[in-house]
Amino acid sequence: MKDKLNGLPRKTKFRVLLLVGLALVLVAGSTVTYFANSNSLPNPFNTNKAEVLVMEQFDPSDKWVPGEEKKKEVWFENDGEQDMLLRFQPQISWKDLEGGDLPAQIPDDAVTLNYSQTMPGGNNTQWILIDGWYYYNKVFHAGESTEQVLKSVTFSKTLTNDGHDGTDYSNVQCDVTIKGETVQADADAAWTVWGRKAVISAEDVRWN
Repeated sequence: MKDKLNGLPRKTKFRVLLLVGLALVLVAGSTVTYFANSNSLPNPFNTNKAEVLVMEQFDPSDKWVPGEEKKKEVWFENDGEQDMLLRFQPQISWKDLEGGDLPAQIPDDAVTLNYSQTMPGGNNTQWILIDGWYYYNKVFHAGESTEQVLKSVTFSKTLTNDGHDGTDYSNVQCDVTIKGETVQADADAAWTVWGRKAVISAEDVRWN
């Protein structure tokens, strides 16, 4: 589905909100202007026919229970007319909906993002992880889509609201955000905007 930022507040064992957003940067050099995206869903960024969307598919009416794995598919689409370079970063944050303190210790494995086989470690790797960012190792051509990067999300079964162990997640909200950035398919643009060296050879991009 396009142009929608789906939220999933659901109070089963605890309350969960999943967000997928697109946050990008617009940069102008002193002698050259680079195309770069800057926006968050649900409004796709559009300038000079450069338009990249974060796409997602999941059922916002589904009930989420700790320990369950639920489908939440994420991919990118280039709906513009400009070839781009692409990177993204998953971000997980927590807050108390009533303004109180968070549980003393949220386990490191409270949320597991289940990636597709195109991600590092898969058998069809199309991304490389550098300093917390996943870089697409192909030129992101106009009119094309990436393959799925995220398949699903699993919440730990240790998250409860009965307080038996001194923790209560009843009013805790978890935000899972995909922060994506694009810049025109140009090595100088990648260096100027991201400070990252890109070697572009036909369809492939090697990142350093």
